[in-house]
Amino acid sequence: GFQKLFKITIPSIKNTIFITGLLRIIWVANSVDVIFNMTEGGPAYATQTLSVYVFNKAQALNLGYSSAMAILLALVLCLVAVPYLIFTFREDFPHFFILLFFLFLFYWTSITSIKPDTELYGAVTYWPRQVQWENYTKLFTTTVNFLAAMKNSFIVAAVTTVVSLTASTLASYAFSRYRFAGRRAMMALFLSNNMFPTVL
Repeated sequence: GFQKLFKITIPSIKNTIFITGLLRIIWVANSVDVIFNMTEGGPAYATQTLSVYVFNKAQALNLGYSSAMAILLALVLCLVAVPYLIFTFREDFPHFFILLFFLFLFYWTSITSIKPDTELYGAVTYWPRQVQWENYTKLFTTTVNFLAAMKNSFIVAAVTTVVSLTASTLASYAFSRYRFAGRRAMMALFLSNNMFPTVL
């Protein structure tokens, strides 16, 4: 049974596992709701991930600083996303235009991070009249360590991805391979569970 699972079944779905793993890492690294509602990043910032830190700063209307952190997080996640983008767009070039739309969002966040506060709340400008890099220098000089928050983000993302992929791969194999009492009810339960917000 195990030889068939690891030599036939898993190799045949390795592409699905690969894509699911990448998307899971990106999703968890950007997740705010669960950690924010449970600990708000405490105690003493021990559970604060970068996405929670960005959220807190944006809520305090510190838009330039939060945009700078969001850009650096996005750049790191781009390294994770590159294999996914290559795999997705290699045969389906029209999706490239969807990618252009998301690049515009990246551009808008980038220019927000280098605008002075006075330009953020005035007329819409597509390039700052005065470029300032203060928000990026603050990332490494403030009391809350940006690198510590980044490290927490990727520890959470890596651990949850490994655990969820392992459990879901084995569970999906059992559901597809074997017929047992309560199988349909359990599948309906798993599906309905995903319909509720994760904070519940």
